[in-house]
Amino acid sequence: MPLTRLTRQELVDRAAGQIESRLGDVNARLRRNMVQVFAVALGLAEDGLYAYLDTIARELFADRSDPDFLLRDASLYGLAPEPPTAASFPVALTGTGGAQVPQGAVLVRSDGTQFVTSTPVTLGSATMVTVSAVVPGAAGTTAPGTTLQFQNPVAGVLSAALVEAGGIAGTDTEATEDFRARLLARKRAIPQGGNGNDYVNWAKSVPGVTRAWTFPRWQGAGTVGVSFVFDDRPVIIPTANDVAEVQSVINNLRPIRGAAIVFAPTPSPLNPVIRLTPSNATTQAAVTAQLADLIAREASPGGLLYLTHIADAIGTAPGVVDYQLVSPTANLSPGPGQMTVMGTVTWM
Repeated sequence: MPLTRLTRQELVDRAAGQIESRLGDVNARLRRNMVQVFAVALGLAEDGLYAYLDTIARELFADRSDPDFLLRDASLYGLAPEPPTAASFPVALTGTGGAQVPQGAVLVRSDGTQFVTSTPVTLGSATMVTVSAVVPGAAGTTAPGTTLQFQNPVAGVLSAALVEAGGIAGTDTEATEDFRARLLARKRAIPQGGNGNDYVNWAKSVPGVTRAWTFPRWQGAGTVGVSFVFDDRPVIIPTANDVAEVQSVINNLRPIRGAAIVFAPTPSPLNPVIRLTPSNATTQAAVTAQLADLIAREASPGGLLYLTHIADAIGTAPGVVDYQLVSPTANLSPGPGQMTVMGTVTWM
Protein backbone atom coordinates (compact mmCIF):
# COMPACT_ATOMS: atom_id res chain seq x y z
CA MET A 1 0.00 0.00 0.00
CA PRO A 2 1.50 3.34 -0.99
CA LEU A 3 2.24 5.91 1.67
CA THR A 4 -0.18 8.83 1.65
CA ARG A 5 1.71 12.06 2.22
CA LEU A 6 -0.13 14.49 4.49
CA THR A 7 -0.41 18.16 3.61
CA ARG A 8 1.51 20.76 5.61
CA GLN A 9 -1.65 21.84 7.42
CA GLU A 10 -2.48 18.25 8.32
CA LEU A 11 1.02 17.79 9.72
CA VAL A 12 0.72 21.00 11.78
CA ASP A 13 -2.67 19.89 13.11
CA ARG A 14 -1.27 16.50 14.02
CA ALA A 15 1.65 18.08 15.87
CA ALA A 16 -0.76 20.36 17.72
CA GLY A 17 -2.85 17.36 18.76
CA GLN A 18 0.20 15.55 20.04
CA ILE A 19 1.25 18.57 22.11
CA GLU A 20 -2.24 18.93 23.58
CA SER A 21 -2.39 15.24 24.47
CA ARG A 22 0.81 15.51 26.50
CA LEU A 23 0.49 18.95 28.09
CA GLY A 24 -3.11 18.64 29.10
CA ASP A 25 -4.99 21.91 29.48
CA VAL A 26 -3.27 23.66 26.58
CA ASN A 27 -4.80 24.88 23.33
CA ALA A 28 -2.07 24.55 20.72
CA ARG A 29 -4.26 26.13 18.07
CA LEU A 30 -4.60 29.60 19.52
CA ARG A 31 -3.04 32.17 17.21
CA ARG A 32 -0.87 33.89 19.85
CA ASN A 33 -0.04 30.83 21.88
CA MET A 34 3.66 29.95 21.92
CA VAL A 35 2.73 26.27 21.83
CA GLN A 36 1.07 26.85 18.47
CA VAL A 37 4.42 28.12 17.14
CA PHE A 38 6.01 24.85 18.24
CA ALA A 39 3.27 22.90 16.46
CA VAL A 40 3.89 24.79 13.21
CA ALA A 41 7.65 24.28 13.48
CA LEU A 42 7.25 20.56 14.12
CA GLY A 43 4.76 20.18 11.28
CA LEU A 44 7.01 21.94 8.77
CA ALA A 45 10.03 19.91 9.89
CA GLU A 46 8.08 16.71 9.36
CA ASP A 47 6.99 17.95 5.94
CA GLY A 48 10.67 18.35 5.03
CA LEU A 49 11.32 14.75 6.03
CA TYR A 50 8.47 13.55 3.85
CA ALA A 51 9.88 15.56 0.95
CA TYR A 52 13.25 13.88 1.45
CA LEU A 53 11.62 10.44 1.48
CA ASP A 54 9.77 11.31 -1.73
CA THR A 55 13.07 12.26 -3.34
CA ILE A 56 14.77 9.04 -2.26
CA ALA A 57 11.80 6.97 -3.46
CA ARG A 58 11.98 8.67 -6.88
CA GLU A 59 15.72 8.24 -7.22
CA LEU A 60 15.59 4.52 -6.46
CA PHE A 61 14.09 3.76 -9.89
CA ALA A 62 15.97 4.34 -13.14
CA ASP A 63 12.84 5.23 -15.11
CA ARG A 64 12.46 8.51 -13.20
CA SER A 65 15.73 9.21 -11.38
CA ASP A 66 17.72 12.41 -11.84
CA PRO A 67 20.93 12.29 -13.93
CA ASP A 68 23.32 11.97 -10.97
CA PHE A 69 21.46 9.00 -9.51
CA LEU A 70 21.01 7.54 -12.99
CA LEU A 71 24.77 7.54 -13.51
CA ARG A 72 25.32 5.91 -10.12
CA ASP A 73 22.78 3.19 -10.87
CA ALA A 74 24.21 2.55 -14.34
CA SER A 75 27.74 2.27 -12.99
CA LEU A 76 26.71 -0.91 -11.16
CA TYR A 77 26.10 -2.47 -14.58
CA GLY A 78 29.30 -1.14 -16.08
CA LEU A 79 27.41 1.39 -18.21
CA ALA A 80 28.29 5.01 -18.86
CA PRO A 81 26.98 7.61 -21.34
CA GLU A 82 28.56 7.30 -24.75
CA PRO A 83 31.26 9.97 -25.14
CA PRO A 84 31.19 12.54 -27.96
CA THR A 85 32.86 11.54 -31.21
CA ALA A 86 34.73 13.76 -33.65
CA ALA A 87 33.46 14.39 -37.17
CA SER A 88 35.77 13.05 -39.86
CA PHE A 89 35.58 13.51 -43.62
CA PRO A 90 37.73 13.80 -46.75
CA VAL A 91 38.73 17.15 -48.23
CA ALA A 92 40.06 17.84 -51.70
CA LEU A 93 43.35 19.73 -51.96
CA THR A 94 44.64 21.77 -54.87
CA GLY A 95 48.23 22.78 -55.50
CA THR A 96 51.55 21.97 -57.12
CA GLY A 97 52.42 18.32 -57.67
CA GLY A 98 54.82 17.04 -55.03
CA ALA A 99 53.78 19.60 -52.41
CA GLN A 100 53.72 18.15 -48.90
CA VAL A 101 50.88 18.55 -46.39
CA PRO A 102 52.00 17.31 -42.98
CA GLN A 103 49.93 15.29 -40.53
CA GLY A 104 48.26 17.57 -38.00
CA ALA A 105 47.93 20.56 -40.34
CA VAL A 106 45.05 22.72 -39.11
CA LEU A 107 42.14 23.78 -41.31
CA VAL A 108 39.45 26.19 -40.14
CA ARG A 109 35.76 26.46 -41.03
CA SER A 110 34.19 29.89 -41.46
CA ASP A 111 32.75 29.76 -37.92
CA GLY A 112 36.17 29.05 -36.40
CA THR A 113 35.75 25.28 -35.96
CA GLN A 114 39.14 23.61 -36.38
CA PHE A 115 40.07 20.35 -38.10
CA VAL A 116 43.40 18.54 -38.42
CA THR A 117 44.72 16.28 -41.14
CA SER A 118 44.94 12.64 -40.01
CA THR A 119 47.84 11.62 -42.28
CA PRO A 120 50.58 13.33 -44.30
CA VAL A 121 49.82 13.63 -47.99
CA THR A 122 51.77 14.45 -51.14
CA LEU A 123 49.92 16.23 -53.91
CA GLY A 124 50.08 14.29 -57.11
CA SER A 125 50.04 10.87 -55.51
CA ALA A 126 46.91 11.90 -53.65
CA THR A 127 44.79 15.03 -53.71
CA MET A 128 42.48 13.99 -50.87
CA VAL A 129 43.17 13.89 -47.16
CA THR A 130 40.96 12.98 -44.22
CA VAL A 131 40.50 15.60 -41.53
CA SER A 132 38.99 15.26 -38.06
CA ALA A 133 37.41 17.87 -35.82
CA VAL A 134 39.67 19.01 -32.98
CA VAL A 135 36.72 19.20 -30.58
CA PRO A 136 34.44 16.13 -30.60
CA GLY A 137 30.72 16.69 -31.02
CA ALA A 138 27.95 17.19 -33.55
CA ALA A 139 29.13 20.77 -34.16
CA GLY A 140 32.03 19.39 -36.18
CA THR A 141 29.75 17.79 -38.76
CA THR A 142 30.31 19.60 -42.05
CA ALA A 143 28.28 19.38 -45.25
CA PRO A 144 29.94 18.40 -48.55
CA GLY A 145 30.86 21.45 -50.59
CA THR A 146 31.93 23.51 -47.57
CA THR A 147 35.25 25.32 -47.90
CA LEU A 148 37.92 25.03 -45.21
CA GLN A 149 40.99 27.26 -45.00
CA PHE A 150 44.48 26.23 -43.88
CA GLN A 151 45.29 28.07 -40.66
CA ASN A 152 48.93 28.41 -41.72
CA PRO A 153 50.06 28.49 -45.35
CA VAL A 154 51.47 25.25 -46.78
CA ALA A 155 54.02 25.71 -49.56
CA GLY A 156 52.62 24.75 -52.95
CA VAL A 157 49.06 24.17 -51.67
CA LEU A 158 46.08 26.51 -52.12
CA SER A 159 44.70 27.70 -48.79
CA ALA A 160 41.15 26.60 -49.64
CA ALA A 161 40.17 22.92 -49.32
CA LEU A 162 36.76 21.56 -50.35
CA VAL A 163 34.84 19.09 -48.18
CA GLU A 164 33.88 15.94 -50.08
CA ALA A 165 31.05 13.47 -49.50
CA GLY A 166 31.47 10.27 -47.51
CA GLY A 167 32.37 11.69 -44.12
CA ILE A 168 31.37 10.59 -40.64
CA ALA A 169 29.24 12.93 -38.56
CA GLY A 170 30.30 13.90 -35.07
CA THR A 171 28.07 13.05 -32.13
CA ASP A 172 27.49 14.76 -28.80
CA THR A 173 27.62 13.03 -25.43
CA GLU A 174 24.73 10.58 -25.20
CA ALA A 175 21.53 12.35 -24.14
CA THR A 176 20.22 11.54 -20.66
CA GLU A 177 16.97 10.02 -21.93
CA ASP A 178 18.79 7.88 -24.51
CA PHE A 179 21.13 6.66 -21.78
CA ARG A 180 18.17 5.98 -19.51
CA ALA A 181 16.55 3.87 -22.23
CA ARG A 182 19.77 1.89 -22.64
CA LEU A 183 20.02 1.23 -18.91
CA LEU A 184 16.38 0.14 -18.74
CA ALA A 185 16.98 -2.20 -21.69
CA ARG A 186 19.92 -3.70 -19.81
CA LYS A 187 17.80 -4.21 -16.71
CA ARG A 188 14.96 -5.80 -18.68
CA ALA A 189 17.17 -8.02 -20.83
CA ILE A 190 19.53 -9.77 -18.42
CA PRO A 191 22.70 -11.01 -20.18
CA GLN A 192 22.35 -14.66 -21.14
CA GLY A 193 25.82 -15.43 -22.45
CA GLY A 194 25.07 -14.70 -26.07
CA ASN A 195 21.33 -14.53 -26.75
CA GLY A 196 19.78 -12.10 -29.22
CA ASN A 197 19.46 -9.26 -26.70
CA ASP A 198 23.14 -9.59 -25.81
CA TYR A 199 24.23 -8.99 -29.40
CA VAL A 200 21.92 -5.99 -29.67
CA ASN A 201 23.30 -4.47 -26.47
CA TRP A 202 26.89 -5.16 -27.51
CA ALA A 203 26.34 -3.39 -30.83
CA LYS A 204 24.65 -0.44 -29.13
CA SER A 205 27.59 -0.05 -26.76
CA VAL A 206 29.55 1.42 -29.70
CA PRO A 207 29.23 5.24 -29.63
CA GLY A 208 26.60 6.51 -32.04
CA VAL A 209 24.79 3.21 -32.64
CA THR A 210 21.11 3.81 -31.90
CA ARG A 211 19.39 0.66 -33.17
CA ALA A 212 20.57 -2.88 -33.77
CA TRP A 213 19.05 -6.21 -34.80
CA THR A 214 20.05 -9.86 -34.72
CA PHE A 215 19.26 -12.63 -37.20
CA PRO A 216 19.70 -16.25 -36.04
CA ARG A 217 21.26 -18.72 -38.49
CA TRP A 218 22.19 -15.83 -40.77
CA GLN A 219 24.63 -17.95 -42.75
CA GLY A 220 23.64 -21.35 -41.48
CA ALA A 221 23.74 -23.19 -38.19
CA GLY A 222 25.96 -21.64 -35.54
CA THR A 223 25.92 -18.15 -37.07
CA VAL A 224 24.15 -14.95 -36.12
CA GLY A 225 23.80 -11.80 -38.20
CA VAL A 226 24.03 -8.40 -36.56
CA SER A 227 23.03 -5.16 -38.23
CA PHE A 228 22.77 -1.62 -36.91
CA VAL A 229 22.25 2.03 -37.85
CA PHE A 230 23.19 5.55 -36.72
CA ASP A 231 19.92 7.50 -36.52
CA ASP A 232 21.66 10.73 -35.52
CA ARG A 233 23.73 10.89 -38.70
CA PRO A 234 22.54 12.43 -41.97
CA VAL A 235 23.10 8.98 -43.53
CA ILE A 236 22.08 6.30 -41.04
CA ILE A 237 23.68 3.39 -42.91
CA PRO A 238 27.04 2.37 -41.33
CA THR A 239 30.29 2.66 -43.23
CA ALA A 240 32.81 -0.16 -43.64
CA ASN A 241 34.81 1.27 -40.73
CA ASP A 242 31.68 1.28 -38.54
CA VAL A 243 31.02 -2.35 -39.38
CA ALA A 244 34.62 -3.27 -38.55
CA GLU A 245 34.38 -1.46 -35.19
CA VAL A 246 31.17 -3.19 -34.14
CA GLN A 247 32.55 -6.53 -35.37
CA SER A 248 35.62 -6.06 -33.19
CA VAL A 249 33.54 -5.23 -30.10
CA ILE A 250 31.27 -8.24 -30.60
CA ASN A 251 34.20 -10.58 -31.27
CA ASN A 252 35.61 -9.65 -27.87
CA LEU A 253 32.31 -10.33 -26.08
CA ARG A 254 30.54 -13.14 -27.92
CA PRO A 255 30.71 -16.83 -26.96
CA ILE A 256 33.70 -18.72 -28.33
CA ARG A 257 31.55 -21.14 -30.29
CA GLY A 258 29.68 -19.99 -33.37
CA ALA A 259 30.25 -16.96 -35.54
CA ALA A 260 28.83 -13.43 -35.58
CA ILE A 261 28.56 -11.67 -38.94
CA VAL A 262 28.15 -7.91 -38.63
CA PHE A 263 26.82 -6.14 -41.72
CA ALA A 264 25.41 -2.81 -42.82
CA PRO A 265 21.82 -2.95 -44.07
CA THR A 266 21.36 -2.24 -47.76
CA PRO A 267 19.20 0.89 -48.13
CA SER A 268 15.88 0.49 -49.93
CA PRO A 269 14.56 4.06 -50.40
CA LEU A 270 10.91 4.94 -49.91
CA ASN A 271 10.12 7.30 -52.80
CA PRO A 272 6.43 8.08 -52.37
CA VAL A 273 4.27 9.96 -54.84
CA ILE A 274 1.70 12.07 -52.98
CA ARG A 275 -1.13 14.40 -54.00
CA LEU A 276 -1.53 16.81 -51.09
CA THR A 277 -4.19 19.34 -50.08
CA PRO A 278 -3.11 22.00 -49.37
CA SER A 279 0.24 21.53 -51.06
CA ASN A 280 2.77 24.07 -49.88
CA ALA A 281 6.23 24.14 -48.37
CA THR A 282 4.88 23.88 -44.81
CA THR A 283 2.65 20.85 -45.33
CA GLN A 284 5.23 19.13 -47.52
CA ALA A 285 7.88 19.54 -44.83
CA ALA A 286 5.45 18.23 -42.20
CA VAL A 287 4.64 15.13 -44.25
CA THR A 288 8.31 14.46 -44.95
CA ALA A 289 9.09 14.72 -41.24
CA GLN A 290 6.25 12.34 -40.38
CA LEU A 291 7.45 9.76 -42.89
CA ALA A 292 11.03 10.03 -41.63
CA ASP A 293 9.80 9.50 -38.06
CA LEU A 294 7.77 6.46 -39.15
CA ILE A 295 10.82 4.90 -40.78
CA ALA A 296 12.94 5.60 -37.70
CA ARG A 297 10.37 3.84 -35.51
CA GLU A 298 9.36 0.87 -37.65
CA ALA A 299 11.91 0.13 -40.37
CA SER A 300 14.36 -2.72 -39.85
CA PRO A 301 16.49 -4.95 -42.10
CA GLY A 302 14.07 -7.24 -43.89
CA GLY A 303 11.21 -5.73 -41.89
CA LEU A 304 7.75 -5.02 -43.30
CA LEU A 305 6.56 -1.41 -43.46
CA TYR A 306 2.79 -1.28 -43.70
CA LEU A 307 1.09 0.84 -46.32
CA THR A 308 -1.57 1.86 -43.79
CA HIS A 309 1.11 3.23 -41.49
CA ILE A 310 2.56 5.27 -44.34
CA ALA A 311 -0.90 6.63 -45.07
CA ASP A 312 -1.48 7.45 -41.39
CA ALA A 313 1.81 9.35 -41.24
CA ILE A 314 0.74 11.49 -44.18
CA GLY A 315 -2.81 12.08 -42.99
CA THR A 316 -1.81 13.08 -39.46
CA ALA A 317 0.83 15.60 -40.55
CA PRO A 318 0.00 19.11 -39.26
CA GLY A 319 -1.86 21.23 -41.80
CA VAL A 320 -2.87 18.38 -44.12
CA VAL A 321 -6.57 18.48 -45.02
CA ASP A 322 -6.64 15.74 -47.63
CA TYR A 323 -4.20 13.56 -49.54
CA GLN A 324 -3.86 10.73 -52.03
CA LEU A 325 -1.00 8.26 -51.79
CA VAL A 326 -0.38 7.50 -55.46
CA SER A 327 2.66 5.31 -54.80
CA PRO A 328 3.48 2.91 -53.22
CA THR A 329 0.31 0.86 -53.45
CA ALA A 330 1.32 -2.09 -51.25
CA ASN A 331 3.24 -2.84 -48.10
CA LEU A 332 7.00 -2.39 -48.40
CA SER A 333 8.75 -5.72 -47.93
CA PRO A 334 12.52 -5.35 -48.39
CA GLY A 335 14.59 -8.47 -48.90
CA PRO A 336 16.95 -10.00 -46.33
CA GLY A 337 19.49 -7.42 -45.21
CA GLN A 338 17.65 -4.60 -46.99
CA MET A 339 16.13 -1.76 -45.00
CA THR A 340 13.63 0.94 -45.89
CA VAL A 341 15.13 4.43 -45.67
CA MET A 342 13.74 7.83 -46.52
CA GLY A 343 14.09 8.64 -50.20
CA THR A 344 12.62 11.47 -52.31
CA VAL A 345 8.99 12.52 -52.16
CA THR A 346 7.31 13.47 -55.45
CA TRP A 347 4.46 15.95 -54.98
CA MET A 348 1.53 16.09 -57.38
